[in-house]
Amino acid sequence: VDESQGALERYMGKHPMDVPVYWGSQDLARKFKVEAIPTLVIFDKTGKQIFSQAGVFPGSMLGAMVDKLNQ
Repeated sequence: VDESQGALERYMGKHPMDVPVYWGSQDLARKFKVEAIPTLVIFDKTGKQIFSQAGVFPGSMLGAMVDKLNQ
């Protein structure tokens, strides 16, 4: 888990998103098997984890994922 919540808050202030972004802990990282930062974890509307992958994703790809979930 990254050590600078302020850096995340500054980034989100410059690049707002229409999806929730959460600050985690080491326990949360272990629970979802996060081994690298950043890691994207997506849940469906029922709370079931449907995607998890480390790496940076382009905005267009994230938008397509959100659109698909909202269908």
